[in-house]
Amino acid sequence: MRARRTELTALAVYLILYLLSFFLLERLVTPEYIIHCELDDWIPFCKWAMIPYCLWFLWIPTVVLRLMWKEPEAFWRLFWCIALGSALALTIYALFPNGVDLRQPVAGTGLMSQAVRLLYRMDTSTNVCPSLHVYMSCCACFAVFRSQTMRRERGAHLALTLAVSASTVLLDQHSVIDVACGILLWLVVDALVHTARPRLVPRKQAGKARQLPV
Repeated sequence: MRARRTELTALAVYLILYLLSFFLLERLVTPEYIIHCELDDWIPFCKWAMIPYCLWFLWIPTVVLRLMWKEPEAFWRLFWCIALGSALALTIYALFPNGVDLRQPVAGTGLMSQAVRLLYRMDTSTNVCPSLHVYMSCCACFAVFRSQTMRRERGAHLALTLAVSASTVLLDQHSVIDVACGILLWLVVDALVHTARPRLVPRKQAGKARQLPV
């Protein structure tokens, strides 16, 4: 535990700042720009997309914690991707208040239908572009692809990334534009973190960690 004190502290600080900022924006921001494109109208609603959408909340922390214990340098690269990307996304939400108007009444009384209605009540249709579900999925997936210890799991993580990204539009949570912007944000931040990574890893760990693959 002592060997991972720095990582755990960084995660705790990030979570506190991120959650406070996100819920503050959820309460205070009123969408001024509705994100929509013609392709959104062709995508059918699918309540079963709740499964990969909710798996995301377990998947991302699992990848982060596994890398924290097994590959400290890979952890820091993923941590800074998530932290910087989240900060940029929240800044965009504040400066460019956006939302979607895709949601329709959910029919049925089954478990999935009730889960979708609960999601709609808990998560407003604001602060959607770029999609953080998609952004963080890309971060986690490519952290696995670069990992030395999780190589055999690449296919599963890629499939989950695609499923989660698809679920955001199948549940009418996001526009296709949000998905594209989430991917674009990841490309930009990942390149920045890759360039700056020697400065982002604590010195004590940089000397012990194995060299990350590009």
